[in-house]
Amino acid sequence: MQNNTGAGGGIGSGLVEAFLKEGYNVVGTPLTATQTLTASPSLALVYGDIGHQETAAKSVEAAITQFGTIDVLVNNAGIFFVKPFTEFTTKDLNALVSTNLFGFLYITQPQYGDASTRSRVCKGRHSLQRRRAGRRGYTAASE
Repeated sequence: MQNNTGAGGGIGSGLVEAFLKEGYNVVGTPLTATQTLTASPSLALVYGDIGHQETAAKSVEAAITQFGTIDVLVNNAGIFFVKPFTEFTTKDLNALVSTNLFGFLYITQPQYGDASTRSRVCKGRHSLQRRRAGRRGYTAASE
């Protein structure tokens, strides 16, 4: 099973489609409903802001409930602003930290559950994590 944060568009939705074509079960976590993704027996969608801990918890819960495990985590959610840093507002900075830092933490930390579900983690905001050999899974989220 794969869990993909940032599944709402771009790379995230492309990864969801690619994993589905390869036979993976997928949980996608787009910020809002999209016309490109439709829930199916192999695709669960959890809408919400990955920078909110409850969204990440719902995504992990959906993966475990519907597919039994998370074998791969693609933490693809991220935002940026195209303007000089001297023009950043507190609201801008809070949004960046919420999605790019807390979103990463909230979706990654549950992967370190008990020994039977622990993942090996590749460091970095855009990370790919793999669990036990022979399992399939995915998580994605995007802004």
